[in-house]
Amino acid sequence: MQRILAVIQKKPSFFLFLGILYSIVIILLQWGVQPTWNMLWFFLGAVIGLYLIDIFEVFLHIDPSPARSIIFVVGLLLVSFFIVSSSGSEFAVGVTLLSLVTTLERMWGQWVTHKELDSWYVMVAGPIDRRLQRTMLYGITVLFLVISWFFIRYV
Repeated sequence: MQRILAVIQKKPSFFLFLGILYSIVIILLQWGVQPTWNMLWFFLGAVIGLYLIDIFEVFLHIDPSPARSIIFVVGLLLVSFFIVSSSGSEFAVGVTLLSLVTTLERMWGQWVTHKELDSWYVMVAGPIDRRLQRTMLYGITVLFLVISWFFIRYV
């Protein structure tokens, strides 16, 4: 239990703010201000999704973390699209979308501070050109926005 509390306290407040803000925007665009059970299930999933990858890393103790690789990101994008488009579970959608938010926050945080994502590509190949890394980051962000839009518009 103390490990989970440490994970909750360790999350940067800006990342937490962005995750909660994203959840609120999605809730307002999807359901409006009228409370529904689906809204509650989505929010509960979102809260778990905010911390799921962090908890995963704490309990597995794998270094480097597989959750910080481009393979994981691509897999998470594919799973997210599948869950959003066909699961029918707002809880699962909340978990996956906020797991994506957490992953994007980490990627953008590393890009902004170091101008590189070399550690994200270690499992795939040798050094990747910075322009390709930036292009991939933009592409992943656009795919995330498309998945979010798909959830709001069609589900």
